Order: sequence, then C-alpha cells, then structure tokens
Amino acid sequence: MSSNIPSWTEIFIDNLALDMFIGVHDHEKAAPQRVLVSLSARVDPPHADRDDLSGVVSYGDLVRTIQALAEAGHINLLETFAERIAEAALGDSRVHAVSVRIAKPQACTAAQGVGVQIFRARNPG
Repeated sequence: MSSNIPSWTEIFIDNLALDMFIGVHDHEKAAPQRVLVSLSARVDPPHADRDDLSGVVSYGDLVRTIQALAEAGHINLLETFAERIAEAALGDSRVHAVSVRIAKPQACTAAQGVGVQIFRARNPG
C-alpha cells in the first residue's frame, strides 16, 4: 500500500441495547427505558505484522465503557449521553473521529425510533 494513499480502519457497534434512566419527563425518571446505541470510529489501521488485541482499538472495551456510562445514573438528554460516549472514545489517541447514534425505539409509536446522531473528530494539533 502506498504511503501517499490515505487509509484508515473503521470499527463499529451496531444497536447496542441498553435499559437505562434517560429523559426529562417524570415517567422517564421513574423507570428505565430501552435505548439503542450505535457507534462508528475511525481508528489507526492495525499493524499488518501483528495479529493481537494490543494493536487495535477494542470494540469490547468501547461496549463496556458505554454500558458503564449508562449505569452511572440518570441522564436527561440523549445528546448528553452521546457526547459522553464520543468523549470517552476520543480519549484513546488511536481514535480520530467518531459517530454516535442513540435511538429510543419506544418513544414515538409512529416511528421505529427517534433519537440523535453526533459526529466528533479529534483536533488535528
């Protein structure tokens, strides 16, 4: 592969189901509700000569981080939860950009889900 051609690896988590306390309405504060979290992260390509976990960003670690954030206590806004997830992902210097999508599948009966999607990138300097 030529060094002049940009390359990256993208890892993803698709519709991680979580039951958590999230929302501004009284009924949302009284009982957990289901949210679906999807994440896509642009990361450094793995080293071609290494076939081990130490050379990659682990989606397993990201899943555990998202679960811990969901379990940390009530969050009012999906936007807040998404920002916390993005900040945690970008805390790994190998992650250059991240997309976080959070849906509430039961919040609007006329839709399969409603929610928010954010895109964040590391400052290049």
